[in-house]
Amino acid sequence: MKIKFVVFFRGWDNDFETVLLNNNNKRKIFVDSFFKAEKIIVLASDFKKFLRVLGYKGELVLETTLVEDSLVECYHEAIISQKVKQPQKTLLFLARVEESKGIYKVLEVFSRVLQKGISCNLIIAGGGSEELAAKKYVADNRIPNVQFLGFVKSLKKAEVFNSSHIYLFFSEHGEGMPNSVLEAMAMGLPIVASKIGGIKDFCSDQIGFFYQEYNLEKSVSYIVKVLRDGALYLDIATHNRGYGVEHFSAKIVVARLRSILETV
Repeated sequence: MKIKFVVFFRGWDNDFETVLLNNNNKRKIFVDSFFKAEKIIVLASDFKKFLRVLGYKGELVLETTLVEDSLVECYHEAIISQKVKQPQKTLLFLARVEESKGIYKVLEVFSRVLQKGISCNLIIAGGGSEELAAKKYVADNRIPNVQFLGFVKSLKKAEVFNSSHIYLFFSEHGEGMPNSVLEAMAMGLPIVASKIGGIKDFCSDQIGFFYQEYNLEKSVSYIVKVLRDGALYLDIATHNRGYGVEHFSAKIVVARLRSILETV
């Protein structure tokens, strides 16, 4: 009896696309292994296009990762209005501390924001191979108000999101759908990020500032504008909270996945 199955590509390596296109043997193994699936779930429209190029004829479903309900529940609506009134702002980078994840771009942007006269802190939450080098970069360049927290989870992660004003994600790494961006949205933070992986399928001016090619001055200008304009900040933060909970909360995503599997 034929067993029907669904494949969910949770991650994606852009370099491997090139391998599959240029290596007939590996492409055959990939196709023989995965293309018998009734459906394939991916996290970005670009990934759907690539699988069509390889010849997949079944149903391709665009999905997202999710935000844990326990994190969503650690937020209350008064937080946004409180943040607008706070004189000291906080930028957040919550990801692996790696060059490919944009850690040095984050530090560069933060330093320039300070030079614009914004009273601001930077929280770096995460560990990685560049952590010591990033700390040295901060010390060597005398960048003040930078706090390295290491890996955070559960209530500490919620605390970090609730104390931050804008989320920075300057990754150049192959991404599917970065969980931290969805988490930041669901916790009401405006986003400044690269258009990578599944981010480009929902990014808009309502959510934050997104770039195809990194631009220091445009990134800094956007951050300064949002932090100085309380009404604009309130609009974006409120929108992101609603959009994030409605589209990415665990119970919503699980229900969508269940529907996909039940129709196989």
